[in-house]
Amino acid sequence: MKKFIITLVVTTVTIFTMQAQEGLGLSLKAGLNINQGTMLVSS
Repeated sequence: MKKFIITLVVTTVTIFTMQAQEGLGLSLKAGLNINQGTMLVSS
């Protein structure tokens, strides 16, 4: 039973980390797009 709980916790943490990294990647991409747009406008 204890092993099952540990597996469950590890899985949950892994999923959360993956989602957080994905969200971070998306906001970084959005930030880069905004920066590129600003550079195009100002040049």
